[in-house]
Amino acid sequence: PPPPPPPPSFFFHEHYGIRDSVASRGLGDVYKRQDKYDAIASIEMIEAVGEKYLEKYFNIIKDNLAPGGRGAIQAMMGKLPAPLDPWFKRINSYGMFLNIITTLTFSALASFPDLAGPILRSREMDGFRTATKEYINYFENKEEAIKFAMDLGIVSQDTLATMYINAAEMDYMTLGTKKATDMFFRMIMLEQFTKFTRVFAANMGRAFLINLAHNNTKDPAVIKRWLKELGVTKEEILAWEKTKTAQGEYDFTTPEGRKVSDAIYRFVDESIIRPNAAQRPTWASNPYFALVWQLKGFFYAYGKTIMGGQGREIMNRYREAGLGPAMIPIAMMAMTILPLTMVGLEVREAVKYGMGGVLPGVPADPSVFKTDDMDGGTYTYEIFDRSGMAGSWGILLPILSGREYGGPLEQGASLLGPTSDKIGDLLKYGPFDNRFIKGQIPLYYTLPSQE
Repeated sequence: PPPPPPPPSFFFHEHYGIRDSVASRGLGDVYKRQDKYDAIASIEMIEAVGEKYLEKYFNIIKDNLAPGGRGAIQAMMGKLPAPLDPWFKRINSYGMFLNIITTLTFSALASFPDLAGPILRSREMDGFRTATKEYINYFENKEEAIKFAMDLGIVSQDTLATMYINAAEMDYMTLGTKKATDMFFRMIMLEQFTKFTRVFAANMGRAFLINLAHNNTKDPAVIKRWLKELGVTKEEILAWEKTKTAQGEYDFTTPEGRKVSDAIYRFVDESIIRPNAAQRPTWASNPYFALVWQLKGFFYAYGKTIMGGQGREIMNRYREAGLGPAMIPIAMMAMTILPLTMVGLEVREAVKYGMGGVLPGVPADPSVFKTDDMDGGTYTYEIFDRSGMAGSWGILLPILSGREYGGPLEQGASLLGPTSDKIGDLLKYGPFDNRFIKGQIPLYYTLPSQE
């Protein structure tokens, strides 16, 4: 008979405070061991264990964790009947890369509303004061702020390399197009902006937890609910806060430190969106639909996480205290997301005008200031559309414009994705028409087409 399958492999890291090198001697048969460990990581074991034994497997891992210990289980989500055809993968890769460089030039400006996320997640109007304080602190103590986020793993090479807009799509790209995409994001300053927003959110999360732990005026039940949402208690925060050194560093290796670390990480993930497999429909994880789903992931995740979180907070406030307090999240959204969207759009138009005077063969054209000629209704629609406040329903709207915009009739990322727009232009103008060719050239595609 064939030999039995090897036992599950577990890997430990000294970062989690492991007392001895269990990795060097192995765990043996995991189903028979009763040891307690500070951390357990399960790698590539879900398929080997099988669906029938998953519940038992999860319970074994849980039972072998010491109090305050952490467990991580890696698994592939979803499957296809066959591997992605290499030629199809190349087509996907080149198509997605072309869409990125001819659609997302101004994505850093379009991402201004992301700055509202940590403020909204702070739940109270006092979040504006905290945001101002942390914004100033970032520039006065930049290295300290970044180090705090790095210590938590909130800012890492992965978070900067994948980028929140195309994190899902990059799974389906070749190595060359991935590297080219990374380079493009660095050139348009999106990488730097993403790093700043996550560092900013991490420090906002720390301030949020500390402020709640010392708050003696707010309803204790509300404070408890807010902390429970992040999986931490006031006592754990106060115990962790005492570990702060003279250099401003905190100890995240204690049980309380780990709970606070997880809470801050959750605060950031609920403030700054990075779409993943859990934040998109199952069919969108199918690489054969990558070109259709491309650029939609952010809006879907934004609606599910940011707008969904605000909706739940509104309902909780209404049940706890009535209509008045329930209006606070709505007011906060109106005071943050919409103004930031307006600023981003105005700056975008100014940059496009300036580019017209710099790019060879393209004059500065005042017609790029589209918002100046919009009526109130069209402008309101445009701002609401671009703000992401429509949530998942925004996928049905042409949110990301390819070349021009003007309310409901704008062209851009249609329901079938930006690739379908390019195919439509190819059929409409032909491959040698300047209007089609310019649409495939970075920077030039942003300027008004000349009929």
